[in-house]
Formats: sequence, C-alpha cells, structure tokens
Amino acid sequence: MKIQFYGVALAILSFTFIYTGCSKSSVTPPPPSNPCAGKTITVTGTTTLASTSTATNGAINATATGSTNFTFSLNGGAFQASGIFNNLAVGTYSVTAKDAAGCTGSQSFSVTSIPCPTITIIATVTQASSPAAGNGAIAATASGSTGFTYSITGISGTYQASGTFTGLAVGSYTILQKMLMVVPVQILSV
Repeated sequence: MKIQFYGVALAILSFTFIYTGCSKSSVTPPPPSNPCAGKTITVTGTTTLASTSTATNGAINATATGSTNFTFSLNGGAFQASGIFNNLAVGTYSVTAKDAAGCTGSQSFSVTSIPCPTITIIATVTQASSPAAGNGAIAATASGSTGFTYSITGISGTYQASGTFTGLAVGSYTILQKMLMVVPVQILSV
C-alpha cells in the first residue's frame, strides 16, 4: 500500500499575544517636593515688661524672616495675622510663625516685670522735749528712685511730698513711702 500526499502545503503559524493588564515597574515615582526645603523661618521680637509681677499688661511683638505672608501663634493657639500679643502675665511664651506653604519657625520669649528698685530711707529723729510735749519730729528721705511720697502711721493716712513730720508726741511711728506701691520703711521712736 502506498500513501501519497497531494497538494500538501507547508503552513507557518504566527501568534502575537497582547496583554493589556497592570504591570509592576521597579521604578518608584519621586515623592512630592517639600515646600519647606531650603527655608529657615527665623522668629525675633521684643517684649514689654509687665508693670508688676501679678499684672497682665506685658506684651510680645514678634516678626519673622525667611519667607513671606506670615501668621503667628502664641503657645500653640490659633494663628493670627499680627505678631503682637498683648495682655500677657509674667512668664515664658512660645511664638510660632507660619508662612503660606505651612513652613514654621518658633522662638521663646520671657515676659518679666519691672524690677523693684532698691530704696534707701534715711530718717532723722528730733526727740520731744518732754514726755508730755508734742514737739518731736521725724525727717525721712528716700533715695533709689524718684517721685516719692510719705505718710506716717498714727497721725494721718494721707501721703505728702515731704518726708518731714512735726508736732509728734513721744511714741513709735512707722514712716511709709511710696512710688507705685506702699512700702513700710522704718519704725521710729520720738
């Protein structure tokens, strides 16, 4: 038996595969740029002393450099357009400046009170001529500041510009001097 093939042609088949799914790349896209890179926000300022250690009239006036369009916050509070903070008590405060891009800088400020001056009182006593006489005198002079007024206990509660008190009977007296506050200075006997 004989097998014959007639009209047999050689066929070449070609296949093309197209894949349209997701692919994983080994290249990571760059992170978004940091708007604060290269910026140094510097906060500076001045403080206003509180009038006393218990007063709430101190202030901070802060400014910032290193960018533009700053807002300011005191101790982490809400931001405001101005770097001026009023009605502050004695204490330490942190001021933060923030620009429009969210870049920040901070600085600590200390609000202190006006220091009390060292006051020196010198008093001269003129003794009464007798225990029954009312002719003794005390002359007090204060130094270390200006604007003193004087008062004497047992005679009058009012203050006067002069530290001289006359017509005193034998006894003990307290001379008070004041500038902004009353400070008892000395007990004197006539």
